[in-house]
Amino acid sequence: MNVHHKRALLALAATVALDVALGVGFGISDRIGVWHGLYCATGTGTTVGCDVDPAGWLPHVLSAAMMLTVVPLFSSVFAFFTTGLTADHIDDRHDKQLEGKKADGSD
Repeated sequence: MNVHHKRALLALAATVALDVALGVGFGISDRIGVWHGLYCATGTGTTVGCDVDPAGWLPHVLSAAMMLTVVPLFSSVFAFFTTGLTADHIDDRHDKQLEGKKADGSD
């Protein structure tokens, strides 16, 4: 596991924590229940949306916070993971080239 994969895990943990916090807050403030709030937060975080329209200023603010923070964080998980795969591939190719040079006797 390289540094990019570790960053992906940290971003995933931050995404889940923020999604849970905003979902619980949304469920309580919109009076739809905590579980339904978590469902809405997950739907909003994955850009699918929610089956309930926010009612009141606080649910609107929490919904906007979900869109502006959870969506980019969730996207960064995939970016870090892909970067980690690319870095691993480049490192492997570099190591093979170095081994080839040592076998030829050239530096």
